[in-house]
Amino acid sequence: EVVSNPNRLNKTYEFQDQKTLQHFLNEILNYQNSINHHGKFIVDYLKVTAEVYTHDLDDVTEVDLEWAKTADDIYEDVKYYEPEYTRR
Repeated sequence: EVVSNPNRLNKTYEFQDQKTLQHFLNEILNYQNSINHHGKFIVDYLKVTAEVYTHDLDDVTEVDLEWAKTADDIYEDVKYYEPEYTRR
């Protein structure tokens, strides 16, 4: 979804459990550090809202579109995440 003033990409991702949500955040944080382009995240229990835009231009650029596509890809991948077994 494109939100305006400034133009930015915004999407909410929903998760089945906290471990998968955490894995998603870890993966996307590693990705954005590797490309030096950082989004904003709001965590609300089992939901993460991600927002990204190029601050210098107050607009969405190709880098933002690639960031959003990668976030979607990571989201699809973490659905298959199996947390390590923990003893109770």
